[in-house]
Amino acid sequence: MRILVIFLTLTGLTGLPGESTVRADADPEQVRAATESGKIKPLTDILKVVGKEVPGKVLDVQVDDSQSPWLYRVKVRGQKGDVTLVTVNAETGKIVDIKGQR
Repeated sequence: MRILVIFLTLTGLTGLPGESTVRADADPEQVRAATESGKIKPLTDILKVVGKEVPGKVLDVQVDDSQSPWLYRVKVRGQKGDVTLVTVNAETGKIVDIKGQR
């Protein structure tokens, strides 16, 4: 499985400044095309959903197209230092799983 690592500054998207990692199991062009065509929700929409449920700093985002539906996996560090993994259906924007402390 090929993983592409892109560093993004998510200031304004997470509400907290900092450097985060976005990993795409899919080809970056496939992710871009899927977002532009409306097949999957844009990352900004996903981060808003996650931020409402699990506030904190986004540490890592993975886009997984190895199954249907595509998934976003968002790792968030809370204000107390706890780490939570939030899995979101990339097509609907709905949270499907939350693991870790909240």
